[in-house]
Amino acid sequence: MLTQMDYYARKTQTPEGERYQLLQEHLANVAALCKQLAEKVGCGSLGHLLGWTHDLGKYQEKFQQRLRGKTHHAPHAWVGSAWLLTRASNANDNVSAQLLQLLALIVASHHTGLPDLETFREKWREYLNLWPTVAKELPSDQRDCSVGEHVAKLPDWLRSLLDAPPRTGCQKEVQCWFRVALFLRFLLSALVDADRLDSAYFEYGIPAQLQGRGKPNFRAFQTRLISYVASKQRGETPSVSDSLMRLRNVAFEQCREAADKPQGTYSLTLPTGLGKTLSSMVFALGHAAHHDLDRVIVVIPYTSIIEQNAAEYANALGRENVLEHHSNFDFRRIPDTCDQPEDYASRYELAIENWDAPVIVTTTVQFFETLFSNHPTPLRKLHNIARSVIILDEVQTLPVALLDPCLYVLNALVTDFGCTVVLSTATPPAFETRNILGNIVPLISTPPETYRTVQKVKVEWRVTRENSEAYYSTWEELAQEIALLDRVLVVVSKREDAKALAKALLTFIDDKERDSVFHLSALMCPAHRFDVLQRIRERLSTTSLPCRVVSTQLVEAGVDLDFPVVYRALAGLDSVVQAAGRCNRERLLETGRVIIFQPPSQPPPGVLRKATEVTMNLIRSTGEQSLDPFDCNSVERFFASLYYLSDNDSKSIATLTSQLKFDTIAKEFRLIEDDYLYAVVVPYGESLSLIDQAKTSVGTPTFKQIMRQLQRYVVQIYSKTFQEMWRVGAVRGIFEDIRGPWYVVPLYAACYSDFLGLNWTEGGEISPEKLVL
Repeated sequence: MLTQMDYYARKTQTPEGERYQLLQEHLANVAALCKQLAEKVGCGSLGHLLGWTHDLGKYQEKFQQRLRGKTHHAPHAWVGSAWLLTRASNANDNVSAQLLQLLALIVASHHTGLPDLETFREKWREYLNLWPTVAKELPSDQRDCSVGEHVAKLPDWLRSLLDAPPRTGCQKEVQCWFRVALFLRFLLSALVDADRLDSAYFEYGIPAQLQGRGKPNFRAFQTRLISYVASKQRGETPSVSDSLMRLRNVAFEQCREAADKPQGTYSLTLPTGLGKTLSSMVFALGHAAHHDLDRVIVVIPYTSIIEQNAAEYANALGRENVLEHHSNFDFRRIPDTCDQPEDYASRYELAIENWDAPVIVTTTVQFFETLFSNHPTPLRKLHNIARSVIILDEVQTLPVALLDPCLYVLNALVTDFGCTVVLSTATPPAFETRNILGNIVPLISTPPETYRTVQKVKVEWRVTRENSEAYYSTWEELAQEIALLDRVLVVVSKREDAKALAKALLTFIDDKERDSVFHLSALMCPAHRFDVLQRIRERLSTTSLPCRVVSTQLVEAGVDLDFPVVYRALAGLDSVVQAAGRCNRERLLETGRVIIFQPPSQPPPGVLRKATEVTMNLIRSTGEQSLDPFDCNSVERFFASLYYLSDNDSKSIATLTSQLKFDTIAKEFRLIEDDYLYAVVVPYGESLSLIDQAKTSVGTPTFKQIMRQLQRYVVQIYSKTFQEMWRVGAVRGIFEDIRGPWYVVPLYAACYSDFLGLNWTEGGEISPEKLVL
């Protein structure tokens, strides 16, 4: 019989030959690290048990032979699961039995992902039937170990959840199931990260410091931020009104002073332009220091502003302390002072896998889909969300159709996982009406008069004419009007509308001023939009240059543009306020103009159309020129009506969670419905060069970085457009795979315009230079 020294967990190839890791060593390493990670929520003993059992199946003779070159099929995760199920069958109490069954689910899933509980239950009998045979292959000290001491150390909150969960169908029961489900995902996250860290350390020799930075010094970070803000304000004084500067300082100081408050859920409601980005961070850093928390996570809805905010944080705190995790991030943006850029990129790669950094800046999609995922890779970072300050920027943008599940999981993070949540917005949503988050405490006081002091704009409503038709019957009619203005921003709700208006506007502009017209929409890839925004800012910084911008709502939240006149197509009241935030932003004019108009087309179906209808109802009830979008009561009425008229859990995530249907939840919980969208790499910038590099780097360490860089050149297109482009050969798979990823072939590069982005018409347009022999 083999001894402990004869069993191996894995092997790796070195210049000196094959090197093996002892299985006992791997189990001990993972158990210790998983215990450390799970201890953040008082479940270290369960983490140790998971780490110790997860690879028991590698004691099978078939697995050991496979490591030695045999071709046996040797699945191993089920063995540790069966070991736990046998203990559950002999448990002394119901809580222990339930817990061991759930731990068995986690061990069985650590490679494949969490299935629906009912699917796993179908495998229980199979595992238990096979157990007596495989048990003989385990060393006796592994096979006969007791679990009593591990199960006995449950924290009280978890024991109470498992002991007597309410069965009344009430909101309390729903919340309990969300807490249980998140706890199981947390444990799988800790196990996966521990397993992969130990594997990486063995196989690639990743330096030990990549496995953790130690406790961040958040008090020092807060001091750096305060100094940065003071320096920045000295530089801004000539371009920002004195009254606005005073209001920003008051908000910043109140947030700094609030940092010692107890952990919980807070709201930060400040008008656009009062510095929520930095004020929320000064609170978060001080709060993390006061409560000895692990990190600050900033969640932002739009990639169009995430780079802007992340750059602000990096300038204040140091690039090495700020991790960006979103599709636009380019790994080559490394500090000029970095002595070993390759090491920095490697550190960034690992940190993106498990969010091991003091400050994380990510997207709403990335954050919430991680919390509802079932797959090991996205779940790997979930355990590092525990014991964090979470800033939800522009929180009013949480999708109405999934609002309740989002609020339930936020409540679980606060209740069980040591998190503090900050709901940051200029248009406070009526979350209280959902009665899920518990007590939401204002972080600072914002007197109503502050809104009127700050919003130095006049709102004009151009909703209907006397015959109830749209105010502008055609885009050309609107274009002719805005062509007379030197500086103007027009925001519409659909990218087709933005394209139509931008093209119409060009027909009313003299040739010598055509460079004053800009178009922004999701038909342009992120790198393209970033470049256009830079050109817009450059023109706005020069007072003599005209600047006319037509955009979708991607400029509404947080993008630091400032126009004297803003037009906004009729939409939800929150969108109206956000668009107004781009008007007279720095308060250098006596009064800016915001025109809300009825466009010649309908808003998109679904929530956007419903939000527009709610705004129309408010207009009818108050009078067209009487509705004040900056009045907090108006905004609250808008959101309360929107939530009341909507299905706030359209995918029945609450029901699925009560049944622990993890796989189904992961498929159904999508903040962006992408079933009808295809991601296509477009011919902009260096995208074609990166595609060539990707084709030749498959299987190399640089492949993942190149693919991430390509995400800056992606446009999402509808299924109909994709099928048309595929039919004529305009798009093809980068790796000759019909499943993607796809790119626009060079022959059809002309269908991507520097002005409009992807401008596809059926049949396409072939680049003339490609036809020259």
